[in-house]
Amino acid sequence: MKICIIEVPFHLGKERVGMGLGPITLMQSNLVQKLLDQGHTLRIEAVRHSGTFESELSTIIKLNKQLKEIVKDAVQDNYFPFILGGNCNTSLGTLSGLNSEDTGIIWLDAHGDFNTPEITLTNFLDGMPLAIATGQCYPDVWSQIAEIEPINESFVLHIGERDLDLKERELMISKNITMISTADLKANNVKDVLNPHLQTLENRVKDIYLHIDIDILDPLEVPGVDYRTPNGLFSNEVKEIIKEISEVLKIKAVGFSAYNPIHDKNHNTLNVLIDLITKITILLSQSKEV
Repeated sequence: MKICIIEVPFHLGKERVGMGLGPITLMQSNLVQKLLDQGHTLRIEAVRHSGTFESELSTIIKLNKQLKEIVKDAVQDNYFPFILGGNCNTSLGTLSGLNSEDTGIIWLDAHGDFNTPEITLTNFLDGMPLAIATGQCYPDVWSQIAEIEPINESFVLHIGERDLDLKERELMISKNITMISTADLKANNVKDVLNPHLQTLENRVKDIYLHIDIDILDPLEVPGVDYRTPNGLFSNEVKEIIKEISEVLKIKAVGFSAYNPIHDKNHNTLNVLIDLITKITILLSQSKEV
């Protein structure tokens, strides 16, 4: 399988800060060698910021425009884009690079990332990327990055929520965002919970962008995140979810975010992520669609 690993080591618009250290740590580990040992052909790319820092928002736009071009080139050359990002706004450049109004989103995250400036409690931009991608806020940000219309809300499946703000939840419900909570997945058979929603999505989209914020995982297994929320999924459960997704839908790109090695004293999170990423690439290479 031809994989383009794209390193985006930024958080809050700044390089190598907090979660921006996650992609660098992954690239300095044995991840690349493990992927080569699996027989994959790799292309390594990196997003970098040139010039002075003006504001978080303007820098996010610049970074994602650069990411868009890298993703676009990778797809054109038949490489699978695998994005290692600091935070979740890398989804904007990735979706823009895929450049298809028929592409859906499957978003694995403990949080909704569906806040807007009107309802946010924190003004945290990384709590808004899914809302931006679907046209709920900052339309000028999306239009500066993308050449397509925002993603249709009916093309979104959010998996693993367990920590939504009240108004954020209300907005997601009002926009008919399909949500599967961590509690639902733990209380029932994963295949039974997922498959009806995956089948519905299959009838609506051509392929999907799979976004994985690692705080979907339980902090007992993965302590290396900024926003630890108890009672999460474990990596074997996430692998099962991704396996079910790959059997129904064509995955066009994968994005990882939110790993902060500062909180990962014994490399527990790093080891879990390396294992998870290599398992995902095996699933992708086995898919007849790739």
